[in-house]
Amino acid sequence: MSEFIGLAVLFGSAFGTAIGGVVAFALLLSSEKYWRQYTLPLILGTMLFGMTAGTLLSNRNVSLAGQDLSEVATTGSGASTWLLRLCSFGVVAICCARIGGTLFQAEKKISAGNMLLAAFLCFFVSNSLSNAILGTHPAFVHGIYYAAFIFIAAYLGRHFPVDSVLTVARNGLLTFMLLSLAIAIVKPDLAIQRNYAGFVPGLSIRFWGLGSNPNSIGPLAAVLILITLLSPFRQRLLTWGTLGIAALVLLLTQSKTAWMALAMAMGIMATHRVMAKANSPDQKFDRALVIGIALCTFGVLGTITLYSIDLNRLIDRILATDTGAQITTLTGRTQIWQVAISAWQANPLFGYGVTMWDPLHRYQIGMPFAFSAHNQWLQSLGGAGTFGLAGLLIYMVVALRFAWRAASSTGGISLALAVFLIFRCITETPLETDTLFNGDTLVHLLTFIILLAFGAPPSPPRKEAT
Repeated sequence: MSEFIGLAVLFGSAFGTAIGGVVAFALLLSSEKYWRQYTLPLILGTMLFGMTAGTLLSNRNVSLAGQDLSEVATTGSGASTWLLRLCSFGVVAICCARIGGTLFQAEKKISAGNMLLAAFLCFFVSNSLSNAILGTHPAFVHGIYYAAFIFIAAYLGRHFPVDSVLTVARNGLLTFMLLSLAIAIVKPDLAIQRNYAGFVPGLSIRFWGLGSNPNSIGPLAAVLILITLLSPFRQRLLTWGTLGIAALVLLLTQSKTAWMALAMAMGIMATHRVMAKANSPDQKFDRALVIGIALCTFGVLGTITLYSIDLNRLIDRILATDTGAQITTLTGRTQIWQVAISAWQANPLFGYGVTMWDPLHRYQIGMPFAFSAHNQWLQSLGGAGTFGLAGLLIYMVVALRFAWRAASSTGGISLALAVFLIFRCITETPLETDTLFNGDTLVHLLTFIILLAFGAPPSPPRKEAT
Protein backbone atom coordinates (compact mmCIF):
# COMPACT_ATOMS: atom_id res chain seq x y z
CA MET A 1 0.00 0.00 0.00
CA SER A 2 2.80 2.40 0.89
CA GLU A 3 4.49 1.68 -2.47
CA PHE A 4 1.23 2.47 -4.28
CA ILE A 5 0.88 5.75 -2.40
CA GLY A 6 4.49 6.62 -3.21
CA LEU A 7 3.98 5.94 -6.90
CA ALA A 8 0.76 7.95 -6.89
CA VAL A 9 2.52 10.92 -5.27
CA LEU A 10 5.40 10.66 -7.74
CA PHE A 11 3.03 10.46 -10.71
CA GLY A 12 0.92 13.33 -9.37
CA SER A 13 4.00 15.51 -8.87
CA ALA A 14 5.27 14.78 -12.37
CA PHE A 15 1.85 15.41 -13.90
CA GLY A 16 1.40 18.63 -11.93
CA THR A 17 4.85 19.85 -12.94
CA ALA A 18 4.11 19.10 -16.59
CA ILE A 19 0.77 20.93 -16.47
CA GLY A 20 2.39 23.86 -14.70
CA GLY A 21 5.14 24.00 -17.31
CA VAL A 22 2.63 23.99 -20.17
CA VAL A 23 0.57 26.77 -18.55
CA ALA A 24 3.66 28.84 -17.81
CA PHE A 25 4.91 28.49 -21.39
CA ALA A 26 1.46 29.39 -22.75
CA LEU A 27 1.49 32.57 -20.68
CA LEU A 28 5.05 33.32 -21.82
CA LEU A 29 4.06 32.79 -25.45
CA SER A 30 0.94 34.95 -25.17
CA SER A 31 2.94 37.83 -23.69
CA GLU A 32 5.89 37.46 -26.08
CA LYS A 33 4.82 40.34 -28.32
CA TYR A 34 5.29 42.76 -25.39
CA TRP A 35 8.89 41.82 -24.63
CA ARG A 36 10.24 40.37 -27.90
CA GLN A 37 12.56 43.36 -28.42
CA TYR A 38 14.28 42.47 -25.14
CA THR A 39 14.88 38.80 -26.06
CA LEU A 40 18.59 39.08 -26.72
CA PRO A 41 19.37 41.29 -23.69
CA LEU A 42 17.47 38.78 -21.52
CA ILE A 43 19.43 35.86 -22.98
CA LEU A 44 22.81 37.56 -22.58
CA GLY A 45 21.99 38.68 -19.04
CA THR A 46 20.89 35.17 -18.03
CA MET A 47 24.03 33.62 -19.51
CA LEU A 48 26.29 36.05 -17.65
CA PHE A 49 24.35 35.52 -14.43
CA GLY A 50 24.65 31.74 -14.78
CA MET A 51 28.40 31.95 -15.37
CA THR A 52 28.87 34.22 -12.36
CA ALA A 53 26.60 32.43 -9.90
CA GLY A 54 27.74 28.98 -10.98
CA THR A 55 31.36 29.77 -10.16
CA LEU A 56 30.56 31.64 -6.94
CA LEU A 57 28.58 28.68 -5.61
CA SER A 58 31.17 26.11 -6.66
CA ASN A 59 33.72 24.51 -4.38
CA ARG A 60 36.57 24.68 -6.85
CA ASN A 61 40.14 25.44 -5.86
CA VAL A 62 42.36 26.63 -8.70
CA SER A 63 45.36 27.64 -6.60
CA LEU A 64 47.26 24.47 -7.57
CA ALA A 65 45.60 23.88 -10.94
CA GLY A 66 48.98 23.42 -12.58
CA GLN A 67 49.68 20.35 -10.44
CA ASP A 68 46.24 18.85 -9.75
CA LEU A 69 43.23 19.34 -12.01
CA SER A 70 40.98 17.23 -9.77
CA GLU A 71 40.54 20.12 -7.37
CA VAL A 72 39.39 22.35 -10.21
CA ALA A 73 36.92 19.75 -11.45
CA THR A 74 35.26 19.43 -8.05
CA THR A 75 31.54 19.94 -8.50
CA GLY A 76 29.73 22.61 -6.60
CA SER A 77 26.80 22.41 -4.27
CA GLY A 78 23.35 21.21 -5.20
CA ALA A 79 22.26 24.84 -5.25
CA SER A 80 24.80 25.58 -7.97
CA THR A 81 23.64 22.64 -10.09
CA TRP A 82 19.96 23.52 -9.80
CA LEU A 83 20.64 27.21 -10.42
CA LEU A 84 22.35 26.42 -13.71
CA ARG A 85 19.49 24.10 -14.66
CA LEU A 86 16.96 26.83 -13.97
CA CYS A 87 19.02 29.33 -15.99
CA SER A 88 19.23 26.85 -18.87
CA PHE A 89 15.48 26.25 -18.70
CA GLY A 90 14.86 30.01 -18.61
CA VAL A 91 17.03 30.70 -21.65
CA VAL A 92 15.48 27.88 -23.68
CA ALA A 93 11.95 28.96 -22.66
CA ILE A 94 12.62 32.55 -23.76
CA CYS A 95 14.00 31.32 -27.08
CA CYS A 96 11.09 28.94 -27.68
CA ALA A 97 8.60 31.69 -26.91
CA ARG A 98 10.38 33.96 -29.38
CA ILE A 99 10.37 31.26 -32.04
CA GLY A 100 6.74 30.43 -31.31
CA GLY A 101 5.80 34.11 -31.51
CA THR A 102 7.25 34.26 -35.00
CA LEU A 103 5.44 31.10 -36.12
CA PHE A 104 2.00 31.80 -34.64
CA GLN A 105 1.75 35.58 -34.77
CA ALA A 106 1.83 38.03 -37.62
CA GLU A 107 5.28 39.52 -37.85
CA LYS A 108 7.12 41.37 -40.58
CA LYS A 109 9.27 38.94 -42.55
CA ILE A 110 12.86 39.99 -43.29
CA SER A 111 15.15 37.90 -45.44
CA ALA A 112 18.37 39.69 -44.50
CA GLY A 113 20.78 37.39 -42.69
CA ASN A 114 19.31 34.15 -44.01
CA MET A 115 22.69 33.06 -45.37
CA LEU A 116 24.44 33.42 -42.02
CA LEU A 117 21.73 31.45 -40.18
CA ALA A 118 21.82 28.73 -42.86
CA ALA A 119 25.61 28.50 -42.52
CA PHE A 120 25.38 28.23 -38.73
CA LEU A 121 22.73 25.52 -38.97
CA CYS A 122 24.96 23.68 -41.45
CA PHE A 123 27.77 23.85 -38.90
CA PHE A 124 25.46 22.80 -36.07
CA VAL A 125 23.88 19.86 -37.91
CA SER A 126 27.22 18.54 -39.15
CA ASN A 127 28.97 18.92 -35.77
CA SER A 128 26.20 18.11 -33.26
CA LEU A 129 23.46 16.08 -34.95
CA SER A 130 24.82 13.86 -37.71
CA ASN A 131 27.78 12.62 -35.65
CA ALA A 132 25.50 11.99 -32.64
CA ILE A 133 23.66 9.44 -34.78
CA LEU A 134 26.25 8.19 -37.27
CA GLY A 135 29.48 8.67 -35.36
CA THR A 136 31.63 5.79 -34.09
CA HIS A 137 30.04 6.22 -30.65
CA PRO A 138 26.41 7.41 -31.09
CA ALA A 139 25.01 9.29 -28.10
CA PHE A 140 22.37 11.80 -27.08
CA VAL A 141 23.68 14.74 -25.02
CA HIS A 142 20.83 17.21 -24.55
CA GLY A 143 23.03 20.11 -23.42
CA ILE A 144 24.67 20.59 -26.80
CA TYR A 145 21.36 21.36 -28.51
CA TYR A 146 20.47 24.42 -26.43
CA ALA A 147 22.76 26.63 -28.51
CA ALA A 148 20.61 26.14 -31.61
CA PHE A 149 17.70 27.84 -29.84
CA ILE A 150 19.67 30.95 -28.83
CA PHE A 151 21.22 31.41 -32.29
CA ILE A 152 17.82 31.07 -33.98
CA ALA A 153 16.39 33.57 -31.47
CA ALA A 154 19.30 35.91 -32.27
CA TYR A 155 18.45 35.63 -35.96
CA LEU A 156 14.78 36.40 -35.30
CA GLY A 157 15.76 39.53 -33.36
CA ARG A 158 18.00 40.93 -36.08
CA HIS A 159 15.55 43.68 -37.10
CA PHE A 160 15.44 45.19 -33.60
CA PRO A 161 17.97 47.92 -32.71
CA VAL A 162 21.25 46.36 -31.65
CA ASP A 163 22.14 49.21 -29.28
CA SER A 164 20.43 47.63 -26.28
CA VAL A 165 22.22 44.33 -26.93
CA LEU A 166 25.62 46.03 -27.09
CA THR A 167 24.86 48.00 -23.93
CA VAL A 168 23.87 44.89 -21.98
CA ALA A 169 26.92 43.01 -23.29
CA ARG A 170 29.32 45.84 -22.44
CA ASN A 171 27.91 46.54 -18.98
CA GLY A 172 27.45 42.86 -18.18
CA LEU A 173 31.01 41.97 -19.15
CA LEU A 174 32.37 44.94 -17.21
CA THR A 175 30.45 43.79 -14.12
CA PHE A 176 31.75 40.28 -14.64
CA MET A 177 35.35 41.55 -14.75
CA LEU A 178 34.91 43.70 -11.65
CA LEU A 179 33.38 40.82 -9.69
CA SER A 180 36.22 38.56 -10.84
CA LEU A 181 38.81 41.00 -9.55
CA ALA A 182 36.89 41.42 -6.29
CA ILE A 183 36.58 37.66 -5.70
CA ALA A 184 40.31 37.32 -6.32
CA ILE A 185 40.82 39.48 -3.23
CA VAL A 186 38.06 37.98 -1.07
CA LYS A 187 38.50 34.31 -2.04
CA PRO A 188 41.76 33.96 -3.99
CA ASP A 189 41.77 30.14 -4.16
CA LEU A 190 38.65 30.32 -6.32
CA ALA A 191 40.11 32.80 -8.82
CA ILE A 192 43.94 32.68 -8.80
CA GLN A 193 46.28 29.91 -9.86
CA ARG A 194 49.64 30.12 -8.10
CA ASN A 195 53.18 29.14 -9.14
CA TYR A 196 52.50 29.62 -12.83
CA ALA A 197 55.52 29.97 -15.11
CA GLY A 198 54.30 32.44 -17.69
CA PHE A 199 55.82 35.03 -20.01
CA VAL A 200 55.20 38.14 -17.89
CA PRO A 201 58.32 38.87 -15.78
CA GLY A 202 57.59 38.81 -12.06
CA LEU A 203 54.03 37.50 -12.50
CA SER A 204 53.79 33.97 -11.09
CA ILE A 205 50.00 33.75 -10.98
CA ARG A 206 47.34 33.04 -13.57
CA PHE A 207 43.96 34.70 -13.28
CA TRP A 208 40.83 32.53 -13.59
CA GLY A 209 38.39 35.02 -12.11
CA LEU A 210 34.81 33.83 -12.42
CA GLY A 211 35.50 32.17 -15.76
CA SER A 212 35.71 28.43 -16.28
CA ASN A 213 39.43 28.84 -17.00
CA PRO A 214 41.92 31.57 -18.00
CA ASN A 215 41.40 30.82 -21.69
CA SER A 216 37.70 31.53 -21.17
CA ILE A 217 37.81 34.82 -19.27
CA GLY A 218 40.76 36.08 -21.34
CA PRO A 219 38.78 36.17 -24.61
CA LEU A 220 35.84 37.75 -22.75
CA ALA A 221 38.15 40.58 -21.66
CA ALA A 222 39.40 40.98 -25.23
CA VAL A 223 35.84 41.09 -26.59
CA LEU A 224 34.92 43.67 -23.92
CA ILE A 225 37.65 45.89 -25.39
CA LEU A 226 36.25 45.52 -28.90
CA ILE A 227 32.63 46.05 -27.86
CA THR A 228 33.57 49.12 -25.83
CA LEU A 229 35.26 50.55 -28.92
CA LEU A 230 32.11 49.79 -30.92
CA SER A 231 29.71 51.13 -28.28
CA PRO A 232 31.59 53.48 -25.91
CA PHE A 233 30.13 55.13 -22.84
CA ARG A 234 29.01 58.74 -23.08
CA GLN A 235 31.57 59.63 -20.44
CA ARG A 236 35.08 59.25 -21.80
CA LEU A 237 36.42 58.42 -18.34
CA LEU A 238 34.13 55.36 -18.11
CA THR A 239 35.23 54.21 -21.53
CA TRP A 240 38.93 54.43 -20.69
CA GLY A 241 38.31 52.84 -17.30
CA THR A 242 36.54 49.90 -18.92
CA LEU A 243 39.34 49.45 -21.44
CA GLY A 244 41.88 49.54 -18.62
CA ILE A 245 40.05 46.95 -16.52
CA ALA A 246 39.63 44.63 -19.50
CA ALA A 247 43.32 45.00 -20.41
CA LEU A 248 44.33 44.23 -16.81
CA VAL A 249 42.24 41.06 -16.71
CA LEU A 250 43.60 39.98 -20.10
CA LEU A 251 47.16 40.50 -18.88
CA LEU A 252 46.59 38.55 -15.64
CA THR A 253 45.11 35.56 -17.46
CA GLN A 254 48.42 35.05 -19.27
CA SER A 255 46.40 33.64 -22.15
CA LYS A 256 48.95 33.82 -24.95
CA THR A 257 46.50 32.86 -27.68
CA ALA A 258 44.09 35.62 -26.60
CA TRP A 259 46.95 38.14 -26.57
CA MET A 260 48.07 37.28 -30.08
CA ALA A 261 44.52 37.03 -31.40
CA LEU A 262 43.64 40.48 -30.04
CA ALA A 263 46.87 41.97 -31.42
CA MET A 264 46.04 40.56 -34.86
CA ALA A 265 42.42 41.74 -34.60
CA MET A 266 43.42 45.26 -33.55
CA GLY A 267 45.94 45.40 -36.40
CA ILE A 268 43.26 44.46 -38.93
CA MET A 269 40.85 46.99 -37.43
CA ALA A 270 43.43 49.80 -37.48
CA THR A 271 44.42 48.98 -41.06
CA HIS A 272 40.81 49.06 -42.18
CA ARG A 273 40.23 52.42 -40.52
CA VAL A 274 43.29 53.90 -42.20
CA MET A 275 42.12 52.64 -45.56
CA ALA A 276 38.56 53.84 -44.95
CA LYS A 277 39.87 57.41 -44.83
CA ALA A 278 41.39 56.97 -48.26
CA ASN A 279 37.90 56.24 -49.69
CA SER A 280 39.20 53.97 -52.42
CA PRO A 281 36.51 53.60 -55.13
CA ASP A 282 37.74 50.15 -56.10
CA GLN A 283 36.33 47.59 -53.63
CA LYS A 284 38.61 44.77 -54.76
CA PHE A 285 41.69 46.97 -54.71
CA ASP A 286 40.78 48.23 -51.25
CA ARG A 287 40.35 44.68 -49.92
CA ALA A 288 43.68 43.52 -51.31
CA LEU A 289 45.41 46.62 -49.99
CA VAL A 290 44.01 46.12 -46.49
CA ILE A 291 45.29 42.55 -46.37
CA GLY A 292 48.62 43.51 -47.92
CA ILE A 293 49.29 46.38 -45.52
CA ALA A 294 48.33 44.22 -42.54
CA LEU A 295 50.72 41.45 -43.58
CA CYS A 296 53.52 43.93 -44.32
CA THR A 297 53.00 45.63 -40.96
CA PHE A 298 53.30 42.41 -39.00
CA GLY A 299 56.23 41.34 -41.16
CA VAL A 300 58.13 44.56 -40.51
CA LEU A 301 57.41 44.45 -36.79
CA GLY A 302 58.53 40.83 -36.63
CA THR A 303 61.75 41.58 -38.53
CA ILE A 304 62.59 44.53 -36.29
CA THR A 305 61.94 42.42 -33.22
CA LEU A 306 64.16 39.58 -34.44
CA TYR A 307 67.05 41.89 -35.29
CA SER A 308 66.81 43.88 -32.07
CA ILE A 309 67.35 40.89 -29.75
CA ASP A 310 69.86 38.13 -29.29
CA LEU A 311 67.60 35.43 -30.69
CA ASN A 312 69.79 32.41 -29.87
CA ARG A 313 70.22 33.53 -26.29
CA LEU A 314 66.50 34.19 -25.92
CA ILE A 315 65.59 30.74 -27.29
CA ASP A 316 68.03 29.03 -24.93
CA ARG A 317 66.59 30.89 -21.96
CA ILE A 318 63.00 30.07 -22.92
CA LEU A 319 63.65 26.38 -23.55
CA ALA A 320 65.35 26.12 -20.16
CA THR A 321 62.04 26.97 -18.44
CA ASP A 322 58.94 24.83 -17.87
CA THR A 323 57.10 27.01 -20.33
CA GLY A 324 59.78 26.37 -22.94
CA ALA A 325 59.43 22.64 -22.47
CA GLN A 326 55.71 23.00 -23.06
CA ILE A 327 56.30 25.06 -26.19
CA THR A 328 58.44 22.35 -27.80
CA THR A 329 55.32 20.15 -27.86
CA LEU A 330 52.78 23.01 -27.98
CA THR A 331 51.80 22.26 -24.35
CA GLY A 332 51.09 18.64 -25.24
CA ARG A 333 48.72 19.60 -28.05
CA THR A 334 50.55 17.51 -30.65
CA GLN A 335 49.57 14.32 -28.80
CA ILE A 336 45.98 15.50 -28.55
CA TRP A 337 45.91 16.32 -32.26
CA GLN A 338 47.08 12.80 -33.04
CA VAL A 339 44.15 11.39 -31.07
CA ALA A 340 41.75 13.54 -33.11
CA ILE A 341 43.29 12.36 -36.38
CA SER A 342 43.06 8.72 -35.27
CA ALA A 343 39.36 9.20 -34.45
CA TRP A 344 38.79 10.62 -37.93
CA GLN A 345 40.62 7.71 -39.54
CA ALA A 346 38.34 5.27 -37.69
CA ASN A 347 35.24 6.97 -39.16
CA PRO A 348 36.27 9.39 -41.94
CA LEU A 349 32.78 10.63 -42.72
CA PHE A 350 31.22 11.27 -39.26
CA GLY A 351 34.07 10.93 -36.77
CA TYR A 352 33.98 9.77 -33.16
CA GLY A 353 30.73 11.42 -32.07
CA VAL A 354 29.59 14.13 -29.66
CA THR A 355 31.06 12.36 -26.60
CA MET A 356 34.63 12.80 -27.78
CA TRP A 357 36.72 14.35 -24.97
CA ASP A 358 34.15 13.47 -22.29
CA PRO A 359 35.48 11.93 -19.01
CA LEU A 360 35.20 8.35 -20.30
CA HIS A 361 37.05 9.14 -23.51
CA ARG A 362 39.79 11.04 -21.67
CA TYR A 363 40.21 8.05 -19.34
CA GLN A 364 40.43 5.64 -22.27
CA ILE A 365 43.17 7.65 -24.02
CA GLY A 366 45.01 8.39 -20.77
CA MET A 367 44.72 12.18 -21.10
CA PRO A 368 42.64 13.56 -18.21
CA PHE A 369 43.73 17.09 -19.17
CA ALA A 370 42.44 16.88 -22.78
CA PHE A 371 39.05 18.62 -22.67
CA SER A 372 39.10 19.34 -26.43
CA ALA A 373 41.26 18.89 -29.52
CA HIS A 374 42.83 22.35 -28.95
CA ASN A 375 42.23 23.11 -32.62
CA GLN A 376 38.82 23.92 -34.05
CA TRP A 377 39.41 22.20 -37.39
CA LEU A 378 40.73 19.03 -35.76
CA GLN A 379 37.90 19.20 -33.22
CA SER A 380 35.40 19.00 -36.06
CA LEU A 381 37.43 16.45 -38.01
CA GLY A 382 37.88 14.07 -35.06
CA GLY A 383 34.43 14.45 -33.54
CA ALA A 384 32.32 14.90 -36.68
CA GLY A 385 34.50 13.66 -39.54
CA THR A 386 34.83 15.14 -43.00
CA PHE A 387 31.15 16.13 -42.94
CA GLY A 388 31.72 18.17 -39.78
CA LEU A 389 34.85 19.85 -41.15
CA ALA A 390 32.99 20.82 -44.33
CA GLY A 391 30.19 22.39 -42.26
CA LEU A 392 32.74 24.33 -40.21
CA LEU A 393 34.50 25.69 -43.30
CA ILE A 394 31.21 26.77 -44.88
CA TYR A 395 30.26 28.64 -41.71
CA MET A 396 33.65 30.36 -41.52
CA VAL A 397 33.53 31.54 -45.13
CA VAL A 398 30.01 32.97 -44.78
CA ALA A 399 30.88 34.63 -41.45
CA LEU A 400 33.93 36.30 -43.02
CA ARG A 401 31.74 37.56 -45.84
CA PHE A 402 29.34 39.14 -43.35
CA ALA A 403 32.26 40.56 -41.36
CA TRP A 404 33.59 42.28 -44.47
CA ARG A 405 30.16 43.74 -45.27
CA ALA A 406 29.86 45.10 -41.73
CA ALA A 407 33.38 46.54 -41.64
CA SER A 408 32.47 50.03 -42.84
CA SER A 409 29.57 50.46 -40.40
CA THR A 410 31.51 49.05 -37.41
CA GLY A 411 34.82 50.76 -38.05
CA GLY A 412 36.49 47.42 -38.78
CA ILE A 413 35.40 45.84 -35.49
CA SER A 414 33.36 43.16 -37.25
CA LEU A 415 36.54 42.09 -39.06
CA ALA A 416 38.43 42.23 -35.76
CA LEU A 417 35.90 39.91 -34.08
CA ALA A 418 36.00 37.44 -36.98
CA VAL A 419 39.82 37.44 -37.07
CA PHE A 420 39.92 37.08 -33.29
CA LEU A 421 37.76 33.94 -33.41
CA ILE A 422 39.56 32.38 -36.37
CA PHE A 423 43.03 33.00 -34.91
CA ARG A 424 41.98 31.29 -31.68
CA CYS A 425 40.86 28.28 -33.74
CA ILE A 426 44.54 27.39 -34.20
CA THR A 427 45.05 26.23 -30.59
CA GLU A 428 41.56 26.39 -29.08
CA THR A 429 37.95 25.51 -29.92
CA PRO A 430 36.10 28.85 -29.66
CA LEU A 431 33.14 27.79 -31.81
CA GLU A 432 32.08 24.88 -29.61
CA THR A 433 28.68 25.44 -27.99
CA ASP A 434 28.32 22.41 -25.73
CA THR A 435 27.25 24.58 -22.79
CA LEU A 436 25.47 27.92 -22.46
CA PHE A 437 27.49 29.16 -19.49
CA ASN A 438 30.90 29.42 -21.04
CA GLY A 439 32.96 32.34 -22.30
CA ASP A 440 33.41 30.81 -25.75
CA THR A 441 29.66 30.42 -26.29
CA LEU A 442 29.07 34.03 -25.24
CA VAL A 443 31.80 35.40 -27.53
CA HIS A 444 30.49 33.29 -30.43
CA LEU A 445 26.93 34.52 -29.86
CA LEU A 446 27.96 38.19 -29.61
CA THR A 447 29.95 37.91 -32.83
CA PHE A 448 26.97 36.28 -34.56
CA ILE A 449 24.63 39.07 -33.38
CA ILE A 450 26.99 41.84 -34.55
CA LEU A 451 27.51 40.23 -37.96
CA LEU A 452 23.73 39.90 -38.38
CA ALA A 453 23.03 43.47 -37.26
CA PHE A 454 25.68 45.19 -39.37
CA GLY A 455 26.62 42.71 -42.11
CA ALA A 456 23.30 41.47 -43.49
CA PRO A 457 22.44 43.01 -46.86
CA PRO A 458 19.15 44.93 -46.89
CA SER A 459 16.11 42.99 -48.04
CA PRO A 460 14.94 43.95 -51.54
CA PRO A 461 11.69 45.93 -51.55
CA ARG A 462 8.58 43.94 -52.30
CA LYS A 463 6.79 44.63 -55.55
CA GLU A 464 3.17 45.46 -54.95
CA ALA A 465 0.62 43.67 -57.10
CA THR A 466 -1.06 45.81 -59.69
